[in-house]
Amino acid sequence: MTVEIDNIFDAIATSPEDAADLKLRSSMMDLVKTKLAELHLKGTKARDKLQLDTEHWSYFKQGGISFFTPGKLAHMLELLGHTVTVCAE
Repeated sequence: MTVEIDNIFDAIATSPEDAADLKLRSSMMDLVKTKLAELHLKGTKARDKLQLDTEHWSYFKQGGISFFTPGKLAHMLELLGHTVTVCAE
C-alpha cells in the first residue's frame, strides 16, 4: 500500500496541530535565512544580529527548527527589520 503525503511534516507529526506548528516554524526559519542572505550577513555578524549564542547558531545553521519556538523566530525576524503579525482564522 502506498500513501501519498503533501508535506513531510504531515508524515512525522503526531497530530495536525503539531504538523501546522512544524510548517510554521520551518517557513519562519526559511524567511530568516532569506533575509540574512538579502542583508549579506554571514557567520558571527549574522549570529550577533540574531542575538544567538554559539550553540543555537549551530542549531540554526543545521535547520534545527525544534530548537526555536515561533516566538523566538518572530523575534529574530523583527531583529532583521520585519514586522510580525499573528492572526487567527
